[in-house]
Amino acid sequence: SGPYRGAKFSFFEGGIRVPAIIRWPEKIPAGQVRNQLSISVDWLPTLAEFTGVPLPEHKIDGKSLVSVIQSDSVKSPHAEFHWIGTGSDPQWAVREGDWKLIGNPRDPTKKSPLNKGDKLFLVDLSKDIGEKNNLRNTHPVQLKRLKSIHERWLVDLRGFK
Repeated sequence: SGPYRGAKFSFFEGGIRVPAIIRWPEKIPAGQVRNQLSISVDWLPTLAEFTGVPLPEHKIDGKSLVSVIQSDSVKSPHAEFHWIGTGSDPQWAVREGDWKLIGNPRDPTKKSPLNKGDKLFLVDLSKDIGEKNNLRNTHPVQLKRLKSIHERWLVDLRGFK
């Protein structure tokens, strides 16, 4: 996972950063790189838009990446990103801009041990791409904001039918 902490089954960057390689001659520009963030659920609305297939009427979390694919100057369609695991005490994460909060973090690589106080792991990815320093005690405003965003998302998720 290069400079990133974590691996599969972890919500540290080493576990959630996945490259995408796409090719569709005459539809998608060739030989270009995009650095905007996206998430796996974005592929349904993206492929639907490219193929002209209507999306289902019910709410979906994904957003079309067509504009991002066609231009490197277009921002990600997401203001925030969410991940949630499974089990009785699931790992979860929320990211807004460069700030990311991981709840119940796991790092299967064990390169940087997690302490009991790391139940909430706050990081500024613009300054710490390796996610080595937990900022939960020094940045309470960001901690509260991201926790609130996560809790709001959970309410919305539970209301899904």
